[in-house]
Amino acid sequence: MVTFKTFSFVESLNPIWNTMYDQQSQVPVHLTMLLTQFLFGVYYVITKVAFMNGLNPIVLSLYRDLVALLVLLPAAYYSQKKNPLELSFSVLSRLFLLGCTWIFASQLLLFAGISFTSAEFSAAMQPCIPAFTAIIAVAFR
Repeated sequence: MVTFKTFSFVESLNPIWNTMYDQQSQVPVHLTMLLTQFLFGVYYVITKVAFMNGLNPIVLSLYRDLVALLVLLPAAYYSQKKNPLELSFSVLSRLFLLGCTWIFASQLLLFAGISFTSAEFSAAMQPCIPAFTAIIAVAFR
C-alpha cells in the first residue's frame, strides 16, 4: 500500500520564504532605497535654488554629466578589468551621440519642469515615474 504525505503549499514555501525575506538582509536594501529617494529630493531642491540664483540649465546639465563621467568611468573600468568589452569605434560613437542628445535632452526637460514648478512637486513626482512607465508600457503593448 502506498501512502502519501500531505502538506500544504505554504509549508513547502517556508524555507524559500525565510531565505528570501530574512529581515536582517533586507535592511541595507531598504536603507539604500530611502537614501536614493532622499538624495533625489535634495537634488531637486538644490537645482531649484541654483536656477533661482541664475544658473543656466545647460551648464547644470554639463556639470551633472561630468560628475557622472568621473564617478562611472573608474567604476566601469575596475568592474570590467578582468573581461573587458571590445567596443568598436561605431559603437562608441553611437553611445556618445546618444549621451549627447537624448540623455542631455532628458535632463534639460527635467530642468525646464523644475524651473516652471516647485521643487516639492518635482520631488513628489519622482516616485511616480515607475508607475507612469508601467501604464505607458501596458498602453502600448
